[in-house]
Amino acid sequence: MIYIDSIQGELDKELTLASISLKKERRGFVCQHYVMVLLLKGAGTYIEEDTGITHKLEQGDVYQRFPGRSHAQVLDTDNNEQFFLRVPTDLFTLLNDRGQLNLNPVLKIKGDTFQEYQQCFIDCQRESDGAYALWRIKDLIVKLHKMSLGENSLSVIEQAIHSMEKRIHERQSLAEIASNFNMSYISFRRKFKKTTGVSPGAWLIQKRIVKAVDLLNIETLKIDEISQYLGYPDIYTFSKQFKKVTGTSPSDFRQNLLLNSSVESHT
Repeated sequence: MIYIDSIQGELDKELTLASISLKKERRGFVCQHYVMVLLLKGAGTYIEEDTGITHKLEQGDVYQRFPGRSHAQVLDTDNNEQFFLRVPTDLFTLLNDRGQLNLNPVLKIKGDTFQEYQQCFIDCQRESDGAYALWRIKDLIVKLHKMSLGENSLSVIEQAIHSMEKRIHERQSLAEIASNFNMSYISFRRKFKKTTGVSPGAWLIQKRIVKAVDLLNIETLKIDEISQYLGYPDIYTFSKQFKKVTGTSPSDFRQNLLLNSSVESHT
């Protein structure tokens, strides 16, 4: 392992630029700092364990370990190498609040990423100063994110939608979902509405009602069972929301389905 040996004192615990071999598989890994990893050699899968979303990893990709977020890396072989940088969480928060970060966990970056890391490493060794190293690594982080913004990978909101759809039957906290994608709820709501045209709460209601309509076609399912499956606290809340969206109650909706089915069978 090669560390920047010029960084002394308390920065040793938070600021690192290093080359290291990777384990083939690592699960349940939570960082307390922000880490950006360049996969020098190897390929596999990056898994966001908080959301269940998976991302393909290829040689040359850069993937992010967000503070406090559980993730896994499952690589195809034992012969893997990475070049990583680690910075204090406060710096990550500052850059994120400024909108300078691409929050996709895996970044597809055009250009010679290794050369960017290597030059940063050389500059930090030459200056032999912790404050300079922090500034220089910050500069590298911002540059790599700018280089990744043009890629056609899923946006953070598209990833959030994918996660919400997978958990449509659960009672979901929108604030928690925003936190899972490293955003405040206000920022998440604004970006979500800009992408979809509706707020995350309204989107979730629409998706649940669409699913409820499908389930009401299954005669053996009771309405309270459908309500519970979709994460509603009680049948009253479900019925009220269903009627607000469709204009009719779940029981009346089902009766109309059965009536229409009976009419069609006799024609």
